Amino acid sequence: MSHQEPASRPDASPANVDVLARPPKGHLTLRIAAVLFIVSAAFEVFSLTSPVPLFGAMRDGGVAVLVHLLDTALFAGMGVGIFTRQRWGYLWVFAATAVYSLEKVLYVLDRRAREAEIAQSLRGLEEFAAYIDKDAVQRLAALTALLFVFSAWGFAGYVYARRAYFRADS
Repeated sequence: MSHQEPASRPDASPANVDVLARPPKGHLTLRIAAVLFIVSAAFEVFSLTSPVPLFGAMRDGGVAVLVHLLDTALFAGMGVGIFTRQRWGYLWVFAATAVYSLEKVLYVLDRRAREAEIAQSLRGLEEFAAYIDKDAVQRLAALTALLFVFSAWGFAGYVYARRAYFRADS
């Protein structure tokens, strides 16, 4: 019987066993982020038919469904890829962040679409609309979108710094 003691195997030294048992740095943060991305994907599914500000107007119907399906795929892909620690999940984060950034930059550059979004948001509140500085709301909406882009790239930078979290063999 060829039985080897665990200590005689090269990979079973106390230092290696400890490293193998310990989760990689950033494990909890990335797992929580993955769950939140999956929740975001679920919210996108629930809003499939909600209009989206795009190309100078609020778009509904097939266009809105396509935009929400794209966002669902981006969020779900990031969530699953990060949670399962797959190499493609690491790459997905950067691809999804680039697409999301493009979507938000289009929003920032499309003043008419933002105006249509504000007008739709104020429907039924016409008596209060006169007291609302729509230009300030416009600027806040654009600034918020840019802050989302910066935070998305900040997360992508964190993922890059924690790239060892993702399995190289997947």
